[in-house]
Amino acid sequence: MPKIGNILRKRYIVALSIIAFLVLLSQFVIQFSIQLKSGDSTVINIAGRQRMISQRISKCAFAFNQAKDEAERTHYLDELKNSVALWERSQNGLLYGDKELGLPGRNSTDIVSRFYKVDFFYQKILKAAKDIMVQGDKNELDITYNLGVIKDNEQSFLHLMDSIVFQYNDEAKNKISVIRTTEIFLMIFTFMVLVLEVKFIFLPAERSIDNTFKEISEKQDNIQRIFEIAPTALFLMRLPDLKVLQMNSLAKRFTNNSSVYDDSDYLLKYFENNLENHGDLVRKIVEGEAFAHEEAMITSGDSVKAVLVSANNIYYHNTQAMILSMMDISKQKHSEAILKKYATMDELTGLLNRRSGRIIMDNAVERSKMEMRSIAVSFCDIDSLKYVNDTYGHEEGDWYIIAVGEAIKANLRQDDFAFRYGGDEIVIIFNNCDEDKSTMIIERINNSIERKQNEFEKPYNMGVSIGTVNFFSKENTTSDDLIAKADNIMYEEKKRKKTQT
Repeated sequence: MPKIGNILRKRYIVALSIIAFLVLLSQFVIQFSIQLKSGDSTVINIAGRQRMISQRISKCAFAFNQAKDEAERTHYLDELKNSVALWERSQNGLLYGDKELGLPGRNSTDIVSRFYKVDFFYQKILKAAKDIMVQGDKNELDITYNLGVIKDNEQSFLHLMDSIVFQYNDEAKNKISVIRTTEIFLMIFTFMVLVLEVKFIFLPAERSIDNTFKEISEKQDNIQRIFEIAPTALFLMRLPDLKVLQMNSLAKRFTNNSSVYDDSDYLLKYFENNLENHGDLVRKIVEGEAFAHEEAMITSGDSVKAVLVSANNIYYHNTQAMILSMMDISKQKHSEAILKKYATMDELTGLLNRRSGRIIMDNAVERSKMEMRSIAVSFCDIDSLKYVNDTYGHEEGDWYIIAVGEAIKANLRQDDFAFRYGGDEIVIIFNNCDEDKSTMIIERINNSIERKQNEFEKPYNMGVSIGTVNFFSKENTTSDDLIAKADNIMYEEKKRKKTQT
């Protein structure tokens, strides 16, 4: 420990010397940079450019007035428009800021006052130039008045803009002076900090380092215990040969390995033999690439486990190594599947719930439009459900709903689906189905419900009123339109049944 302390003491002294040298060097660089960039060049340049643009506006306006042909007039009119746009944006940017132009818009009271003075002449010229642009677009040739306005106000504008540019320049020099003074104080302060660092940091650090190494020795044992009791399978592998240096008890149970893992490719063989369709994951492990939360399926005997695999690179005993963790998430996956089922399915009937059904129906309608296929939508209302609930109880009513749902599911084709729309309402979607096919399927559903009534000897009439609408891809309609049309047809069917009764 004393030897390590001496080495660290020498390194710390060298580090302090380097810091002092860097402080002096940085101060030299800063002063040099301040001297090179001794003004707010962007602001000053754009302020000075305003003079040039105002002169260009005057030139374009007079050239436009004296143009000999239409092409020349168009050229000077376009140049006038571009100059006015840049002039106006720059003036606003100088006053209020413009990030794209690099203008902060932070002006002193003196500069703001000067801008207020110049604004009168600026607005006169700007309005006159815009009027000429409007007259030029309308092919009005008499622009003498606006030319006079520009000429009368140009010199006053140039004079006041000169004063603004000079004021910007003076203020920039003042800023540089303040910065230079501040940097000198910072340099002095930095040296004071270095002196205090030696007294209050270096000397106490020397004492604490010895204590730290003692603590490290004790903590190594604690880390080993943490490695062993971690709630995930952990493998410590040497890179690049992937020799397993250490694994905790969970890892041994995970790989059905007791204590023998001397083969350098032991874990790689395990993954190649048991990891299902995850060549990319094996590649990452072989190449020593760090990754996190990769889901994989691993065979374990006759069962398949869902696992979450993560890996990170570390140095272990001065050797590059990798820690690989595998967590069995089969139970979580099973729970997710159950939650997903309850989130998308109607618990009573086993059909899709309304929210999921509407999403799938919207997709089916849009897909039928793109693929030029027809679909049919049926709106089903369970007959006499209120009567059954009131007379025989809600438990019997639930059985009735379940029986209708089973009859519907049993007769749907592979691409068809149904969802519970409301208490006694079910919507069926027949994909790629014409009217004859949908009629045949609905007839089978009614027959299945009738057989259930006979099979269970129910004292009430079981049945559904169904309204079906066929949709062809050329029609411009929505899911809501189809449901509404089918609902209306179903309502007519229900009235017909009551009339017959």
